[in-house]
Amino acid sequence: FIENNPAKVQQWLSEQVNQPVSFKTSKTEWTRRGPKISLTDLTVGKSDSLVRIGKADLLVSIYSGLFPDHPLTELTVKGLFLRLKQQPDDRWVLLGLPKQDSVGKDALDVLSGFGELQIANSVLVIQPKNKQEIRVPQVDLRLRVQGRMMSIGLRAQALKQDTPLLFVANLDRKAITGKIWIGGFNLHINHWLALFPSVQVPKIKSESELNIWVDLEQRRVMRVHSKLLV
Repeated sequence: FIENNPAKVQQWLSEQVNQPVSFKTSKTEWTRRGPKISLTDLTVGKSDSLVRIGKADLLVSIYSGLFPDHPLTELTVKGLFLRLKQQPDDRWVLLGLPKQDSVGKDALDVLSGFGELQIANSVLVIQPKNKQEIRVPQVDLRLRVQGRMMSIGLRAQALKQDTPLLFVANLDRKAITGKIWIGGFNLHINHWLALFPSVQVPKIKSESELNIWVDLEQRRVMRVHSKLLV
């Protein structure tokens, strides 16, 4: 039904997302959670805020999506090259998200109607001001936008197949105020230190537990509490 009725599917998605949605081709695979639709040349939004995605997977959670606070749909984009860049005024900007033709509206606002945006098998390059960049070769991201609030879950690996470092945040997008947790278990700290070009890494084989809690207020770090077990 889905592949043979693209117009009806586009209409249904437009109603769910509350934005115009179109795509070129679709291929459906049924999973335990519901149908997963692989889309090509996906466009979301109106002319002044149009978002283009070459390839994406859309999961329709026909069971869990019926419960409160559970998204009905999840949009997954793979293989992005993300850059977290520090601006001259010290603000941080995330670049490399799905392409927009203009900046009439934030891409996250346009895509928020899908419930959850997932970014898989991607690369993250952190570019501090006046310092060498840090390249993280493997990141997976889950992101939900609800009005001003944004929930983020990130899984990063210093080496592929390595124990992941986790990042969880609940933030007010406009004020950049909220809480962040960074940590993980059985981490190979030397693998992470090797990502910093200026750091001399000793040959130490250790598995560590890391917990960092951060409170942000108006883009400023107000409180930090950390715990490291080596």
